[in-house]
Amino acid sequence: MLGGGIFRALYAFPMFWLLDTASPALIVLAMTLGYAGSAAVFGPMAAFCAGLFATKVRYTGVSLGYQSGSVLGGGLSPLVATALLTTSGGASWPIAAYLLIGALITVTCLAITGEPNRWARTDEAEPATA
Repeated sequence: MLGGGIFRALYAFPMFWLLDTASPALIVLAMTLGYAGSAAVFGPMAAFCAGLFATKVRYTGVSLGYQSGSVLGGGLSPLVATALLTTSGGASWPIAAYLLIGALITVTCLAITGEPNRWARTDEAEPATA
């Protein structure tokens, strides 16, 4: 995940440079590489998030965290990108900067969190029944 976040940070501006060419082949290349970087983050995310919470609160913790992040991060992104595009007079660099900021937040949070299993308690085994 950390590698995918770093890739997304490094790729934010080159992706928009490729998109701005208006060449169909380069746009497909830009999107393909962008999706590959996102897959490196989102692919292992379920296991990563599950390791952040103890078993008793895992479903609620992962769900609240993921869904809140989806609404605030993903749901508002099109509105923010449209506003940035309009404000900049059609320049794509502010959107690339917005993507870079999001990627840097991802990398920072992953670096701070570290190995997720260290956060979940492992002493929650159910008592043995006779």
